[in-house]
Amino acid sequence: MIVFRVDTRCGLGHLMRMKWLALACSEQGQQCHFLLEQTGLAADFFQNFPAQIHWLPAGLTETEDAVWCLEKLSALNAAAGNETAVQWVIVDGYGFGLCWETTIKQAGYALVAIDDLERSHQADVIVDAKWQGCRTLQRYMPASEGQTQPVRLLGPDFAILAPEYSSGKDVVRSRQLMFALGGGGDWQQLTAVIALLLTDAALESWTLLVVIGPYAVNTAELEQLSLRYPQLQLVRAPASLSAYYRSSQLFVGALGTSLYELAATKTPALTFALADNQQNQLQDLADLGHFLHLDSLIAIPAAALAQLVLVCVQNIERVKALRQSGKLEVDGLGARRIAHFLLTGQLPVPVSVERAENTATAEKIFLTPALSLRAVADTDINAYLTARNRPDNSWRMTITHSIPRHEHYCWWFSQQGSQQSSQQRQSFVLEQNGQALLYVWQQLRSFQGQNYWIGGWFAASDQVNFSHAQLILDWQLQFSAKQQPDAIWVAVIHQENKFVQLLNQRAGFVRLEPDSLQCQATQHFFPQADHTLFHFVGKWPHQES
Repeated sequence: MIVFRVDTRCGLGHLMRMKWLALACSEQGQQCHFLLEQTGLAADFFQNFPAQIHWLPAGLTETEDAVWCLEKLSALNAAAGNETAVQWVIVDGYGFGLCWETTIKQAGYALVAIDDLERSHQADVIVDAKWQGCRTLQRYMPASEGQTQPVRLLGPDFAILAPEYSSGKDVVRSRQLMFALGGGGDWQQLTAVIALLLTDAALESWTLLVVIGPYAVNTAELEQLSLRYPQLQLVRAPASLSAYYRSSQLFVGALGTSLYELAATKTPALTFALADNQQNQLQDLADLGHFLHLDSLIAIPAAALAQLVLVCVQNIERVKALRQSGKLEVDGLGARRIAHFLLTGQLPVPVSVERAENTATAEKIFLTPALSLRAVADTDINAYLTARNRPDNSWRMTITHSIPRHEHYCWWFSQQGSQQSSQQRQSFVLEQNGQALLYVWQQLRSFQGQNYWIGGWFAASDQVNFSHAQLILDWQLQFSAKQQPDAIWVAVIHQENKFVQLLNQRAGFVRLEPDSLQCQATQHFFPQADHTLFHFVGKWPHQES
């Protein structure tokens, strides 16, 4: 017998994942019981489900909750005629802490804690599917050397999903955008975005599918929009989202359980956080093939977010390729792995962690044995912005404020194109032993019949020194000259940036006369550059360095 204590007050996600874990346990012959507080859950939530529900009184404190659960556990053992009939107690919810767990453990029950916050536990087993790169397997380590070590089932191998996510069904994507906020969520802000998208001619032939959870609020305007626009389809509290993921070109919504469902179905996504536990490191998300994530929607105007969605649609093949680039696989078998361990004691062989190294390699130019250069790829989209927004970079630029991520994503897909065309902005990254040192860019422009090269570089590491910068500038001047030898190089350099002034002087750049055509061109290419703050410099073709 396995007993589940689930906190439904912090969202339906906890209840849903325990439902799927219970199903995996029942398939292996275990009787499952759920202890739930009465919060207005639909009576048919567990309809035709092999589990018995026991309702707790409302308003219990954590200590009172633990005492009530002990009484129920004792009653279940007595009814089974066996003092050890309850094999495992599984707890899932932010409302249960060390006090609750200690009470259950001291009564002699084997305890499993389901978590995603890396809290302290008094459990025999800790399950957390969250991926944090190389730190994943270091989570929940004992605070002291002599402390008892729980069994830790960590990483995407233990993501608890519905059975259909492991079915390997074919993916047939239609012209469909999917919007969802999980079991609840406030739809007011996203409704304004959807309203703008419905009036855009580019999406006239697309279906906008909105999945509304049972605890959602502010949905009345969506209902009104659905009456006016046939392409807007509302789906309320479906039993599963799997089919909708597989039929959608792009998912837009909250990042929670959807992270693993999207990874399992390889669905391209633009997501945002609605809760603290949905905050993730961008590189950790990238390992799962998810690159387009916003920390919050609060400060983003509806028109800006709608524009970003359109940009993603217009570049959907590139967004799909990003999803396919993930280092880790989510196979949907997490519930079965956990159930098998609980009932047999056999630890599963790691799957995802063994595949943590991406075998894909870009073509590299080695400038020294340790320093290599490669073209920037779409997978650099977040790292590029992180480097650009470094304070030691931004103060030197014509635009000194940090660039918001949603603006960067729109810019990236419009500017960062094929590296084969000099007319397109070309960007490269200098790496030292595989770690980014700096980014360098260039673009061929024209002004009054004359070709010009513009470009620049910015550090991605504290390890960048003068020799790195000189090496990359020498390479860039030679590389651009081969592509367009008659073009004049022009640039703006902050007057306080002595480092780059010296670098460019050694490369042959000279100050431009204020009334020269080249200075006019430079101002045209860098409209935010102020003559009182920046030096305007140029380098003519075949000019000696």
